[in-house]
Amino acid sequence: GSGAFSTQPDGLWLALGDDCAHVFVVEACGNGQNFNDKRARYQPRTSSLMLRLPLNWLPHKIRRQRGGLRARWGLVGISTEPEADLVLPIRSLRVLYALRAAHYNAAFTEVPLEAHEFLARVPDLGNWSSRPLQRLLKRASINAHFLSSRPHRP
Repeated sequence: GSGAFSTQPDGLWLALGDDCAHVFVVEACGNGQNFNDKRARYQPRTSSLMLRLPLNWLPHKIRRQRGGLRARWGLVGISTEPEADLVLPIRSLRVLYALRAAHYNAAFTEVPLEAHEFLARVPDLGNWSSRPLQRLLKRASINAHFLSSRPHRP
């Protein structure tokens, strides 16, 4: 939608489903006010948040873990190269707020988090493969809402 009300998070991972987006956001927060401001962006709403992927961003090549380059549009689940900006409703949203130690400790005892919100300390983000952070990320997965990771066949 409007450029006046858009936000660009510090980190963004997404997967595109059938006409919708699943989004995982990371926001680094420098102080308590910044944390509150960023939380306000992602609060549950009665209307949908929209994800806009600009046409000039989609063809950019990204290096994959095992080498090789691939266009962004192919990495997010789009089967054919788009001809225009993609605008999709966000079906699921998870937000990981990275806080300084003092703010993390205060939030731990004083802030009631919403179901889509997760907290970590800024230094914790330096090691994505650590067991505690991996456990947190698995809880943040959309698959954590389901008994099985596959649909049941009748």
